[in-house]
Amino acid sequence: MFPSCRADNLLFDQQKLSCAAMEHSDALKRYPLYTTPYFRRSGTIFSPSMPSNSPIRGASPRILGTCSCFCTCTNEPSNLSSTGEQDNIMHAARKRRQDDNKENEAVSSLLPPTKKPHAYAQRRSNEEKLQTIFQVINDAHWSMSEFLYYTFRNKDSKGKAINRDHSHASTVQKFLTGQTRYNPAHIINFWFCHPDGRLEQQSDLMYSTTVPYTEIKPVRPCLTSFAVQIVERRLVQEAVNRCLW
Repeated sequence: MFPSCRADNLLFDQQKLSCAAMEHSDALKRYPLYTTPYFRRSGTIFSPSMPSNSPIRGASPRILGTCSCFCTCTNEPSNLSSTGEQDNIMHAARKRRQDDNKENEAVSSLLPPTKKPHAYAQRRSNEEKLQTIFQVINDAHWSMSEFLYYTFRNKDSKGKAINRDHSHASTVQKFLTGQTRYNPAHIINFWFCHPDGRLEQQSDLMYSTTVPYTEIKPVRPCLTSFAVQIVERRLVQEAVNRCLW
């Protein structure tokens, strides 16, 4: 027998012994079909349905050695990436987005606030404003006299002070102390000179010292009688004071 034939027979006997030993071992139970310890460590599993010419992302193809055992081996690694690698990539992308959002919020907080455009109402004339106020008074079932009376009244019928809210008290105080654009002198002058307050005949109550001005209803006799009676009261008080001294 030639030496080459003897070497081939020895190699064939060794292969038979190795295959018989693997049949009695639990290697196939420990490693499922299409799985080797190398693929376990690399985190990839061979899949016959996947194309073998697709390279793994981030890895270079490696050529594995062939064997003559009855298990199926592959010459190229699978193209499936590991689950751990995918999780790491997704976590890094999510963290990058969160960092970008934080940076954008920080920059936005440093910028001056943007002014929103105001919706301006159409300018109304004085006559339109008066008509609105007159309509409100009419809806409250008041007349102009009732509106003015309850606006400036500070005591009730029993002489007790009336509790007013801050808005009411502040509005009246500004007007009576002359802190408004038009003061009481303008109103009194309008009342005294207004043509609607003139009577057809001169009233006998003009500058009256006998009839209390609070009982005179027309505006012109009321104002003149008010002025006369206030001055008369002041003169009488000064005369009494002089006599007491």
